[in-house]
Amino acid sequence: MNKRNTQIVLFLSVFVDILCGTIVVPLIPFYGQEFGASAATITLIFSIQSLMALLTSAFWGSLSDRFGRRPLLLFSLFATSSSCLWFGFLPGLWALFVCMGLIGAFSGSAQVATAYVADTTTPEKRTQAIGNLQAAFGVGMIAGPLLGGILVGIGSTNPNFSLPCMAAALIGFSALIFAFFVLPESLPKERRMTEQSSENQAQSQSILGSLGLGETLQNPLTRVLLVGVFFAVFAVSCVQPTLGIWASEELNWGPQHVSYLYAYWGVVGVLIQVTVLGLLTKRFGEINLFVWGLFIYSAGLALIPFSRSLIWLLPPITLGCLGFSLARVVLFSLLSQSASARRQGQIQSIAGLSMSLAGISAPMLSGYVYNAWGSSWPFWIGPIFLVVSMILIMPVINRSRLSLARTKRRDRTFSQLFRMLDYDRNGAIEIQDFEQIVTNLAELRNWSASSSEYKTIYSFWMGLGETLQAAVDTDGDGKISEMEWLDYMGKGLDIDFAEAFSKLLDTDQDGQICVSELMTFYQLYKADTSLAEQQFAIFDTNRDGYISSEEIRETFKHFMYGETLDTQKSFLLGI
Repeated sequence: MNKRNTQIVLFLSVFVDILCGTIVVPLIPFYGQEFGASAATITLIFSIQSLMALLTSAFWGSLSDRFGRRPLLLFSLFATSSSCLWFGFLPGLWALFVCMGLIGAFSGSAQVATAYVADTTTPEKRTQAIGNLQAAFGVGMIAGPLLGGILVGIGSTNPNFSLPCMAAALIGFSALIFAFFVLPESLPKERRMTEQSSENQAQSQSILGSLGLGETLQNPLTRVLLVGVFFAVFAVSCVQPTLGIWASEELNWGPQHVSYLYAYWGVVGVLIQVTVLGLLTKRFGEINLFVWGLFIYSAGLALIPFSRSLIWLLPPITLGCLGFSLARVVLFSLLSQSASARRQGQIQSIAGLSMSLAGISAPMLSGYVYNAWGSSWPFWIGPIFLVVSMILIMPVINRSRLSLARTKRRDRTFSQLFRMLDYDRNGAIEIQDFEQIVTNLAELRNWSASSSEYKTIYSFWMGLGETLQAAVDTDGDGKISEMEWLDYMGKGLDIDFAEAFSKLLDTDQDGQICVSELMTFYQLYKADTSLAEQQFAIFDTNRDGYISSEEIRETFKHFMYGETLDTQKSFLLGI
């Protein structure tokens, strides 16, 4: 396998998908007007595209599991390129609906390419490979409307819809030929049958979990953040279908001007993400950046209808793109932090569903308000909903562990736990730390290596160490740095540390912890044993003379998410 050629093919497959989609989107309003379509009818075309993308998205992954990645990538390149080529020669309005439905239905190359990357890369190299696919997405977002604007021609009286589509199709078919000769299959036949049932079962469970909401949506923070995702996409999806119609009526623009405007939005978005986003996040924090991003985004969209020339239009477009880029990235980061690490896939699936529903419903509403209330309302309806969503979201964020003050307290607590697990104090959590904890505990309790107590504690704590290494050591160097630790812990607790420390404290494994066992724990960490009895009284909330696993769990909860520093420090005082 030539890895370089494979990377090029995967890049091209995503690039062609985005290129063909973005080259035609600015042209749709003008194409529809040539067929005599109203604003409501034109915006419905956008809804059809999003609807077909949603309905077929569930099948791309399962089909590639069954038939292999290579056939699905080749088919996606062929189908997308053919649909784009047909767009340039449509005979009527019905064909415009069908064509955009097909473009939406065939836009599954990113899913298959991501699966291909998962098949062929190690975990430590996977992030870079996924980053290449994201780069293809960004390049396509710019190249599509830019190429379309150049080739569609100047003016609005006689646009050339065929030439941009022919150019995009030529690129797509060239990529198809290249892929046909150089792209190997990443999923052998012997693995497809064994993996198909489990993958399909997991996918069905994911779909059922999304429809049934389940435990993931029991968290109020997750729910309101998903509302934010919906309305953030809803606002831009109200503007996108009517922008060309509004520009044609108010500014006397043709498809070329609108295409260049889309390309400008893409350039600004990419520049923000690769230059200032990280700096702004560090400077202001995610919560502040999220609030200001939504505010700037809303203001930019609301100001667009007041523009009467390009000079006046560029500032609100820039503001809208800036705010959208900031709010969207931070919103998904907060959404990720609101759920535990093992629910990340499910939360991303639900977020994708929320975005798809916004992409379906927003164009229909924007077309209606454009005809019923006036040409400015599609630009205002989104900001109105965004303001409402901010009112709903901010109180919940302020009450959650993601608020700025609580985040700082949480990081201090996680750092304290990191230092407890970093037993040799070398600045990293390693397997040796867990071995040393068990060895020293055995010496304190006079256990032999063959005793059942030693074997139980050793098996549990070494298992915990291996689980943490697999989940938290993202760079694969065998060490968990404090930065890796804080990043993982900030996404939610999958590791049951309460149970882990209960087992470490309860040395005779009778389900109850007495004062002597707590004192042994203090000796293990070379802490002041005179504090053990005082701390024991804090743990023993029901005053029965023992600390149960439930009392440890409740104390640990206060330790991790306590409202005050005193509450946090009450756990294992002095260690």
